[in-house]
Amino acid sequence: MESIPHHNHQAPASSCCEAEKPAPPSFLQTYRPLLLVAAFLIGATALVEVRAGSWDPMRAMSVFMGGFFLFFSFFKFLDLSSFAEAFATYDVIAKRSSVYAWSYPFIELALGVGFVLNVFPVFVNGATAVLMVVGNLGVWRALRKKQAIECACLGTIFKLPMTKVTLFENTLMLVMAVSTLWMQG
Repeated sequence: MESIPHHNHQAPASSCCEAEKPAPPSFLQTYRPLLLVAAFLIGATALVEVRAGSWDPMRAMSVFMGGFFLFFSFFKFLDLSSFAEAFATYDVIAKRSSVYAWSYPFIELALGVGFVLNVFPVFVNGATAVLMVVGNLGVWRALRKKQAIECACLGTIFKLPMTKVTLFENTLMLVMAVSTLWMQG
């Protein structure tokens, strides 16, 4: 009787002992909260324009920007102390002033109300432009240093990474504020 060779069919030690790393979340998984907010803002803006019966770029930008600041401030108010702490990790003024970090959601709320009510449009758009320039400086520095930090744009309830998306979001608001100032002439 011949002996049947016994083969060990075990996987190499390196593959059996290493835990498989889960795939990183997709863009849609990571930015789902931000994309939902953007979709709601675009939808609300479109509804206002449909209700008005005509497309007015000034009104559309004002409604979008007002909604943006109202939504974003709301999420920051859900955990104001955590927001202030997270914001101070990258914002150039919040790093130096906790008063600014704590007041930022109130500033956004005031700007949102100003946009929605269309009061003091030159001041509101000018303040928005300054706020976005300052915000972009902090975001740009964090990205340049390749800091792995969370963006506090939607407060700290959602875990959004600081990426070029944050820079795009601030730049879009800056462009709309400057465009509105230019169109108001």
